[in-house]
Amino acid sequence: MFRNRLAKSFRHTGKLARKQGISCYRVYDHDLPEFPFCIEFYGSRLYVAEYKRRHHLDEDEHEIAVEKSLEVMMEILGVGRGDIFLKLRQRKAGRLGQYQKLDAVKEEFMVQENGLNFLVNLS
Repeated sequence: MFRNRLAKSFRHTGKLARKQGISCYRVYDHDLPEFPFCIEFYGSRLYVAEYKRRHHLDEDEHEIAVEKSLEVMMEILGVGRGDIFLKLRQRKAGRLGQYQKLDAVKEEFMVQENGLNFLVNLS
């Protein structure tokens, strides 16, 4: 189900992005409740946000499900595991800590849109 939806969305949005010379775009946005991801291309890299939700899986089962989803993303979207940046999005109490830095090491790279260069940090 996820594989088919992602492939269809990628065919459509990827084609439009290539025609317009766009290298940063959203491929999937939580279309299926069972797969709560937002997937965005930044050049040749993927930003994947997993939306925290209630589910019936224990921690190990959830980890396996996420890994299987990442494998589907790598296969359909043609990226390696090292080019996927996965983050968990969840609402925090109060707003304190809502947008804190997650990683001490910066992973910055340049992308080009409409003749302009942008420095992107997905870490």
